[in-house]
Parts: sequence; structure tokens; C-alpha cells
Amino acid sequence: MGCARRGELNVRVDHKAGSLTFIDDPFASPELPQASTSTAAPREVSVQPSTSDLVRTRLSKVASSLHKALETIDGDGKRGVLTPEEQATQFKTLSASVEVERKALLHRRALIARRRELLSELNVKKEKEETTRLAEMTKKSKEDQARRLKEELRRKEQEKTQKEIESIRIDEAKKYAQTLVDKGILKANQVEVS
Repeated sequence: MGCARRGELNVRVDHKAGSLTFIDDPFASPELPQASTSTAAPREVSVQPSTSDLVRTRLSKVASSLHKALETIDGDGKRGVLTPEEQATQFKTLSASVEVERKALLHRRALIARRRELLSELNVKKEKEETTRLAEMTKKSKEDQARRLKEELRRKEQEKTQKEIESIRIDEAKKYAQTLVDKGILKANQVEVS
């Protein structure tokens, strides 16, 4: 209606019938100006299409697209009015298929929710196992370190004890040699402490 008011389309509006009638043929090719001897000015040929031509072209494309869509939907082009019984059966069929789809959708949603739960449980279980494994590794490492320290202390203690035993043995050997020198069995220059 706006295009008709602005003069972009040549249409006749019939409000009683509720219809629009295009005055000129949108599919007719524009006439080329012809040389004539009359005084009337020839029709101008424009380089660009006018607004009314553009709107008509677009409307015709929309109309053909809608027509193809209707043919696709209706199948063989039977676009007659359905009887109430046919409408009722189609409605029942549609209602049943909608209910089946709804149930399938609910089932899919339940499956997805269950999978998410299982995945989160699996992640929690993996995290617990990882934490337990790390704790066990830390515990084992501490036990190994404590065992090494204990071993080192025991070894040092044995070395210390060995050194003390050796020093006591040397002291006793010196004392025994001194007693032998004192008794005159050995001379002082013969005593060699090894």
C-alpha cells in the first residue's frame, strides 16, 4: 500500500473485494523508442530499472518462491480444502507424532543428563584416584627418605663404634707393650705400635 501511495507501483486497490490489481504487465519487456516523424517525444530508456520495476521483480520472485514452497508442501499440487474428517484424522496423526517426538526428546534429555552425571562421577573418581596416588607416592618417598636416614645413622654409628674399638685395641696394645718393657722382656726401642 505504501508503494502504491508513493507511486512506485501502478496498482488499483479494491477495498470491497480486498484485492490489488496491477495496472501494467510486470513481465512485459519495455518498448524501445522508435524513430518517428511525429512531434510526440519518444519514451525514455533508463539505464537503471525504476523503483516500481525493482519492487515488481522482487514481488514476482517472492510469489514464485511461495508457489514452489506450496507445491513442495502439498506434494502433487492438491491444495484443495480438506473435509472436517480429514482434518480431524490429520490432527490426530499430528498430535500423536508430536507426543512421540516429545517423549523421544524427554528420553534424549534424560540420557544426556545421565551421561553428564556419569561423566562428573568419573571425573571425581579420577581426581580421588590421582589424589590417593600422589599421597601414596609422597608417603613412599618419605618412608624411603626416613629409611635412608636411618641407614646412614646406623652406618655412622657402626663406623664410630669400629673406630672406638680400634682405638681401644691400640691403647691396650700400647699398655701391653709398656708392661713388657717395664718387666724387661722387651727393650723400649723394639716396641713398634702398629
